[in-house]
Amino acid sequence: MLKTKTLAYMAITSLMICGCQADGGRNVEPEQSSLPECQKTIQDNDDYSKTLTAYDSFMRGDIGLNNNPAFTIAPTSESKYAVLDMNDDGIPELAVTTVIFQERNSETLELGSTFFDSAIFSYKDGEVFIWGGGNQRHNPFEILSNKALLYDFDDGHGGREIIYHKLDENGDIAHAIEMWNSSDGRYYLTDHAQSDSQVEISEEEWYERVDSIMVMRTDLIPWSDFPENQTKDLTSEKLTFLGETRNDGWRCEGACVNTDGITCESFLVRITSPDRSFFQETALSTESRTMPTGEAHWEDVNFDGKPDVLVHLGGGRGGTQGYAAMVWNETVGGYQEESAYAEIGNPTLDTKHKIIWDGVDASFQFELSAWEYFDGNLIKTHQLSALYNSSAEQGISFIEYELKDGVFSEIQHPVPMPDDIKDIETYISTYAAWEGWKWCDIKHFQQKG
Repeated sequence: MLKTKTLAYMAITSLMICGCQADGGRNVEPEQSSLPECQKTIQDNDDYSKTLTAYDSFMRGDIGLNNNPAFTIAPTSESKYAVLDMNDDGIPELAVTTVIFQERNSETLELGSTFFDSAIFSYKDGEVFIWGGGNQRHNPFEILSNKALLYDFDDGHGGREIIYHKLDENGDIAHAIEMWNSSDGRYYLTDHAQSDSQVEISEEEWYERVDSIMVMRTDLIPWSDFPENQTKDLTSEKLTFLGETRNDGWRCEGACVNTDGITCESFLVRITSPDRSFFQETALSTESRTMPTGEAHWEDVNFDGKPDVLVHLGGGRGGTQGYAAMVWNETVGGYQEESAYAEIGNPTLDTKHKIIWDGVDASFQFELSAWEYFDGNLIKTHQLSALYNSSAEQGISFIEYELKDGVFSEIQHPVPMPDDIKDIETYISTYAAWEGWKWCDIKHFQQKG
């Protein structure tokens, strides 16, 4: 087991902690007189020792963020940590890069969602809390010799982006500089101390500014591999993931969890970028239908031009096939479950009219629905129900519904028609109150069940 004294040693080997350097070749005990005086003072501090013990427990998954067991971290193969005093207050901070943040159900502690991030934590009043960093999700930072954070990464389009954050004593950003070199050879700068606007600058000035930051790179930060982590993760189960890889290398995949061959207890979805700078793993809240595969594929669900993820939930009434949707959210920088999508029986995307059609041909009725996005919310706006009459009456009766002022109301009283798909088409072309039904290919939904 990793001892607290080992964490302490990793902290004092950095010049960052008090401006002097220990003998990096030996595992020096805190009480040994060979330590420089400033390091002995820090290690004799009781708060310092409690901090290191808390960090050890936090990295192992024994305690959660702010002592909340529903929010823990787990390492990846690329995770690193460093213990160093970022604000010179005698209490070290814990910097971690490329770890998995795990959010769990507060009552059952079942894993709800995960995401990659890097952050800096601190310790106070018995709690580990986020001190700074972590606002450039999916891109790990470097700590420079002046304790500023450097993000240096490919912008995903053949360009390079550099972000410099100088932090204050509370871990907040005191000075931010963003520099971007586009794939077409143009250079841009945003120095937030001057203005929040991006300006184009010369190549010479761009590299001059970049070099002034890169010169502060240092190999004195004591980065180390994570200790063994005890958090239980759904990824430890033997699951069969099925998915699709886009042409640009992004992959989505889903799996049924605890399946009995007919239904499954839940679904797990993974979304990964080619270089794994983005990784998200989410347990869906949607319930299983019959014979689900859990297979995921890419689809632009909300018609915003960005690929989203659909996961097969299985079959249902009238031979329908249901799907769960994970929709890209620019604000959070990740994918979020669109709960309303699972209510759609046979989702069929109409990109021209930005409608998701739903239809079912059951033994007692033929039903069509139109779903649309308004203010980022997916809602059912129209419904056409063809109710089959009794054998004595024969034929079918059509009723239309429409969402008005937040209320789903009948807008067309029952119209009797013979029992035939052509007469459904006749109703739509002649009697329908909403002209949008003409955009729907009703044969796509005919005799699904």
